[in-house]
Amino acid sequence: MGPNNMKLNDKKIIVAEFNELVPHLVEKLMNEGHMPNFRKLANISSCHITDAQQIGEGLNPWIQWVTVHTGLTPKEHGVYRLNEAKNCEGKYIWDKLSKDGEYSLIFGSMNGCIQDTFIGTYLPDPWDKVTKPSDNLQEYFEFIRAYVQGNPNASKVSPVQFLKFMLLNGLSLKTCYKIAKQLISEKIDSKKKWKRACLLDWIQLDVFRSLYKKNSPKLSTIFSNSTAHVQHTLWAESFPEDFPNGVDKKMSGNPMLDAYKNHDEILGEILKLKSENVDIAICTALSQQPYTKNTKCFYRISNFNKFLAKLNVLGAPSYLPVMAEQFYMKFSNEADVQKAFEHLSKFEMPDSKYFYEGSNKVFSMSIEQTTLHIKCRCSTAVEETISFFHVGTKEEYAFYDMFYLMDDQKTGVHHPHGLFWITDSNTGSKNEIIPLEKVHQKILEKMG
Repeated sequence: MGPNNMKLNDKKIIVAEFNELVPHLVEKLMNEGHMPNFRKLANISSCHITDAQQIGEGLNPWIQWVTVHTGLTPKEHGVYRLNEAKNCEGKYIWDKLSKDGEYSLIFGSMNGCIQDTFIGTYLPDPWDKVTKPSDNLQEYFEFIRAYVQGNPNASKVSPVQFLKFMLLNGLSLKTCYKIAKQLISEKIDSKKKWKRACLLDWIQLDVFRSLYKKNSPKLSTIFSNSTAHVQHTLWAESFPEDFPNGVDKKMSGNPMLDAYKNHDEILGEILKLKSENVDIAICTALSQQPYTKNTKCFYRISNFNKFLAKLNVLGAPSYLPVMAEQFYMKFSNEADVQKAFEHLSKFEMPDSKYFYEGSNKVFSMSIEQTTLHIKCRCSTAVEETISFFHVGTKEEYAFYDMFYLMDDQKTGVHHPHGLFWITDSNTGSKNEIIPLEKVHQKILEKMG
């Protein structure tokens, strides 16, 4: 994966992949003076609104980012879940560049993969169970992935090893200051723990910047999910006026404003890497809107071994957490995964009121070879005394004996529009709507 045999083509591009930022909020916050670096970039860029042209389950970031990176619609690329990128029907933009001998730095881009011929440095997204990072990022990836998935004890890399890696790979005084400030603020107010997601942006930036300066890549991407996470869970806390039924605010301040300002500061650091032959782009792939229908809850299984034993799931599957309430069950053969699917399909809740839509089935599931993709479907408040049951045996199971309510409650949901800005001498194009798949071609054209 070294930069050998690189072609000498001057034009380079850095793509800041700020997942799910909302176009009208960016405009509002720029006008209010909160995002000076976004304003600076907008003034020297061709600015587009992208349209993913998807709804429902087809509108998820692990689908839309594949569209950005391949130039194909979901129907064309065929990737609808995390960890399915290997089945993509098209080529990722960095593999196209590798074919031409160009070096890429891909830092956390969502639901990506690389071919054996890839030239560059590659860091998978922290939910990736399939693609291996570049050798020099193995320790970093192992540590970050465990923490992002909420299971730090699963990391084979100790905090001391991680700190040593960071000291050797660009850890800045600014990031150290932000980490210390965050830890102190949590001692004063535990409700500020949500800001830890923003700290990851600065850790990522430090390592990305160090690698960028060493390798001078043709294409560089750096992915951030912090604002997307905040919007999903804290929109009501941030903009209560968007919720007609009223909001009982539990926090001081505006978490989304803080998250957007954090991204503006990150962008300011990225803009320092711009030069005559280096263009800067922002892409969000999609965005969000307030979820005002009701309180949307998430439930996660409390103990996997207990889950298997109590519900009599056979086949000794292994457990792989994914995002929020989602997880995978990996079986040794296809017969066992099919049996588990059929068995778990027979568990139901006593009332449809516990679901946003659809049947009363407890689990949403799908099969991929020997892997069962699964999550609890309940999306509204479940009372403490409620039990679910097996439709065949009629045996009942206390709901909270198996699941727990996650702290996060969804107040933001996906919207198909997003942002794509790219530095351009022709800045006349402002907020023109383009299909999301066109982003891929515009990036290629910019690199020449």
